[in-house]
Amino acid sequence: MSKQTSLCKLMSVEEWAQEISALTGLKGKDEEILLGYMDSISVTARSKIGNYEVIKLVNPGSNQEITDIEKGKYDVEKTKSYLERKLNEMHIRHSQAEHNARRLLNEGKRNAVIL
Repeated sequence: MSKQTSLCKLMSVEEWAQEISALTGLKGKDEEILLGYMDSISVTARSKIGNYEVIKLVNPGSNQEITDIEKGKYDVEKTKSYLERKLNEMHIRHSQAEHNARRLLNEGKRNAVIL
């Protein structure tokens, strides 16, 4: 796993699959087989957060569960990431609208509708 990935990091199964694919080149069924094997030797803990299935790597045989605190932290991180992405999109749209408004003003089109 990447340097950021630790035994305690909670991630969606999709994120896990992307990391595994990037590191090993495994795809699709091979990822599922690896995850099934990891489940069978008890090195993963799984849970649901909303519509997402999340996974955490744990010490073999420790039977650690994903805590409500970890779920909350994961949810906050995902929400923060989503809001940052949306804010960036809004900033880009604002900059484009400002640029268009300046261009129209310079062209003498004071009453033009800017979308």
